[in-house]
Amino acid sequence: MAQTTLIQAFQAFTGQQQEMDGRTWVKCLKDAMLLDEDFTTVDADLIFARVKGRGARKIDFQTFRRALGEVAKKWESMTQEQVEDVICLASAPHYETTARRRTRNMRNGRCRELHGSERAFDPILQAWQVLRHALGNRAVGWKKK
Repeated sequence: MAQTTLIQAFQAFTGQQQEMDGRTWVKCLKDAMLLDEDFTTVDADLIFARVKGRGARKIDFQTFRRALGEVAKKWESMTQEQVEDVICLASAPHYETTARRRTRNMRNGRCRELHGSERAFDPILQAWQVLRHALGNRAVGWKKK
């Protein structure tokens, strides 16, 4: 499988459109596992509002890259290129049913569902763990600005 480029990931999240709305922006960050208790959906919405043009409702690819730069600033230990790599690893939106989500929550976030198959996020989780290890294994105590 070829590595997804950033523009391919952008188009996958937007449904092959040229612009991304705020809901899709948050979904993109959530699927790339860039949101946590320190960098929340509110922070993502504020970044989206700051980078989009006045009166605009959507952002284009260049503005998307600028917004990823803002995300990298929030994660002190990551560069913009690393944030872009994480988005490329997410590659496309991931959807799950309520039953699958409930099953995952019952199992405390384990990577197997009741039927025994691997979750779609496993490659992303593995890459994220490698990236965290490369950044000094500060997985729990990362500081945000």
